[in-house]
Amino acid sequence: MAKKATRAELIQEWVEADKSWIPINPNRHDTQQAVQPAYLARGRGLIYRPDPSGRLEPWADCAHVLGQGQPVQFFQSGGHILAQMLDIRSNARTRGPRDPLEEECTLTLLWDSEGTLPCPFPMEINGRCVYSAIAPQADGGLLVYIHGVCYNPSGSIRDLIRYAPSGEAVWKRDLGFATPLFCPGGIWMISLLRSNGQDVGDFAWRDLDGEERAHFQLLESCRRHVSLPEDSDDLWVFTEDQYPMCNLVRLNRETGEEARVRLNNWVTSLHPVGDMVLRLGGGATLLERDTLQVRADLSSKQPSHFLGQDSRGRLWLENKGMVECYDLDLKEISRHRLKGSVMGSHLDGDGTLCVVTYQAKEELARVYRIF
Repeated sequence: MAKKATRAELIQEWVEADKSWIPINPNRHDTQQAVQPAYLARGRGLIYRPDPSGRLEPWADCAHVLGQGQPVQFFQSGGHILAQMLDIRSNARTRGPRDPLEEECTLTLLWDSEGTLPCPFPMEINGRCVYSAIAPQADGGLLVYIHGVCYNPSGSIRDLIRYAPSGEAVWKRDLGFATPLFCPGGIWMISLLRSNGQDVGDFAWRDLDGEERAHFQLLESCRRHVSLPEDSDDLWVFTEDQYPMCNLVRLNRETGEEARVRLNNWVTSLHPVGDMVLRLGGGATLLERDTLQVRADLSSKQPSHFLGQDSRGRLWLENKGMVECYDLDLKEISRHRLKGSVMGSHLDGDGTLCVVTYQAKEELARVYRIF
């Protein structure tokens, strides 16, 4: 490894209140297309985004959104940065001894960075919402997933609702035990069925009208699914093999299984790298996108996070606070220990990697350019 093959330059530093500075991430039911590097300074009510120099600059003032009297959650979906609020109402303290427990709540979409969605937009729920996911649609409408519990009558809530741009509910589907994954062209419905002593993956594809258009099964034990942060309808499924082996399977919404590969470790995340896919989890593997043929492998027991690929084609990973640089053979080029915890990363206007860190004790936010 060449000594000082890359340099880390501090290009920005300022004081930011502890527990206020957080990245705005996508929800886990979205394919994460068009994710924008964005950070919320909750204490100031500001959203920061990078400019072409790589430095972070105030981008939107959301102080009016945060002053609603209820906790506000910011997230990304479909190229939008959104803010929502959940108001739960219960008769737990006022009901009589024989009265049933009743709860209801209102999920309100408060703010849309693009200004195209109906905001504020309240959605009434007969029960307690435990988890929700909102996906903006191209026509200005919404896909909303509600997961929760209802006490009167007793039961669970797993609803998928399509709203028109006017706010009217167009259709509603009870998903049962299925979990949705929002894609640009529709929705994957993902379930596990018990068959012959193993968990069998059951996958249905629905269009944006809520109609089922395809149905596939994998006759093997499926443990989880992952998605690529890109504009794609493909589904990537992790299935069990002889420990510690696993299979990574790519499903197409029209033809089902397109490719698979046997890997010597689990999968925690996938990232597109040109015509390849980077697999992270107990190490790293570069795979051909179409065939899943292994191009390079990095054996490691340390989990890593992908920070990006710079304009020179180099891959940058974060490993327990260490920022590491690799070539396309997954050979290490250099590494840097930066001050603070890594919060996120982006490329500047020249395609150079910039890393955002936060040092809680000193309450310092920093941006480093690494080249």
